[in-house]
Amino acid sequence: MRSNGEGASKWLMAVFGLAGLSGLLLATAPIHADDGFSWDADLRLRTEYRGPFNYVDTGGGDPTSDDGTYSRLRLGLDYAVAPGIGLRLELQDSRVLGGDGGASADADLGVQRAYFSMADMKDLGLFDWLGEMDPVALMIGRQEVPTYGDGYILGNNDWDNAGGSSFDGVRMKGSVGTDDFGVDAEYLYAELLNADPYTTGANGAADDTILWGFTATTGDIPWVDLDAYYWVVNRSNSDDERIFGWRVSGALPDSLPLTGLDLSLEYAVADGRRDGDRLDANFWVLQGNYLFQMHDVPYWARFGVSHASGTSGDASENETWQAPLPNAHAHLGRYDLFANSNIDDLWVGFGTELASGMEIGADLHVFTLSEQDDGWYTVTGQQFGDGGSITDDDLGRELDVWARWGFLSESTLETGLSVFWAGDAVEEATGGYDDDGLFLYLQLSVPLGGS
Repeated sequence: MRSNGEGASKWLMAVFGLAGLSGLLLATAPIHADDGFSWDADLRLRTEYRGPFNYVDTGGGDPTSDDGTYSRLRLGLDYAVAPGIGLRLELQDSRVLGGDGGASADADLGVQRAYFSMADMKDLGLFDWLGEMDPVALMIGRQEVPTYGDGYILGNNDWDNAGGSSFDGVRMKGSVGTDDFGVDAEYLYAELLNADPYTTGANGAADDTILWGFTATTGDIPWVDLDAYYWVVNRSNSDDERIFGWRVSGALPDSLPLTGLDLSLEYAVADGRRDGDRLDANFWVLQGNYLFQMHDVPYWARFGVSHASGTSGDASENETWQAPLPNAHAHLGRYDLFANSNIDDLWVGFGTELASGMEIGADLHVFTLSEQDDGWYTVTGQQFGDGGSITDDDLGRELDVWARWGFLSESTLETGLSVFWAGDAVEEATGGYDDDGLFLYLQLSVPLGGS
C-alpha cells in the first residue's frame, strides 16, 4: 500500500464499518439482479526516451530516467452492498521493465482505491431536514484525486506510471436550487498519499499533505458555466495556505461569428502562510479551442496563455504560486520539464482526425519567467537560479507532435515527439548548459475485460 500506519488503518476501518452499517440499515431493501460482485482490469505499457540529457541533473537534483519501459496493471473489484451502496477495491502493480527508470515508476503491488460509496445519504434518513433536496452522494476511503475544471489547480496526473495522485478521505456531492437556477456543490477532505514535490528533496520532508475545501458549479447562466472553489492546503507543517478561485467557460452563441469557438478563463489567488512567510500568489489562464471542418474533415485549433506568479527580489512575502499537486501531463508541454510556478506559457496548437479513431496534433509553447529573481522550478518542485543569478527571462520553446489511435472498442495506441530548445534562463541556471532536449514515447492501453 502507498501509505501505512494509523492513517491508512483508520480510513479502511471506516470504509468497512460504513458498509456494514449501511447493509444493516437497508437490509429490507430489495436486491436487484445486477447487485453483487463485478470486476474490471486494464493494462498500460509505455516506453520513452528523454535526452540527450536531463536538465534536473545539471542543477544537482535527483536524477530521473533518460529512457525506460514501464508497465501498469490494474484490477478492480466492486461489490453492491444494497441498491445505491457499494464497495470498490482497486489493486495496482506498476513496474520498470527496462532502462534507467525511476523510483516513482516502480511502485509494485499496492492499493490504489478502497472506498465505500452511497448514491444518496438520504436513504439513511440523513439530510431529511433539507426537504426536497437532490441526492447527496458520499464516497469515503482511498480514492484518486478528482480533476476540477481543466485541472490546473487540482487534477489527477494519470500519466505517472505509479498512478494518479490518490488520497484517504471523504467526498460529498449534492445539488441545491430551484427549477430555474441550480448549483452542484462538493466537499472534499483529502490526506494526499503521493509525495508532494514541494515538501520533498531539498525543500522538506516527504510527509502527507492535507487538503480540504469546497467547489460549486452552475450551468444555468446564459452561455456560460461558472465554477468557484475554496481550498485549504497544509504542506506537512503548521501553516495553512488558502486558495480562492473561479473559472468561467462557454461557447459563443450561434448568432455570432466563429461558431464552434469555446473559451475559458480561470483566476485564483493564494494567501495564508507558507514556511512561516506570508503568502500572496496568483494564477490565471485564458484558453480557447476552435472546432471547424474542411472537406468534411474535422479540425481544431487551440491557443492560450497562462501565468503563475513568482517572488520578486524586493518582496517582503512569498509570491510564488504552487498548486496543491504537480501540474498534469502536457499542461506545460509534453516534455514535462517545468512546474507551474513562476512561469508564463503562451501556446498554440492544431490537430485533425485522419480517420475514425485516429487523431494527430501539434502544439508550440513559449516559456518565460514571471520573476527573474525567483529562478525556475522543475516539475518535481526543485528550484534553480534563484537569488539574482538569472538575468534573462527566456526559459525556452517546446514543440510537441503526437498521434493517437483508438481501436478494438476501448484500446488506444499513442505516440509523441517533443523537442525543447533551451532559453538563456535555463543556460544561466545550469552553468552554461544549453543543449536542446528530446522526448519520445510510445504507449499502449488495453482493457482486459470485466463483468
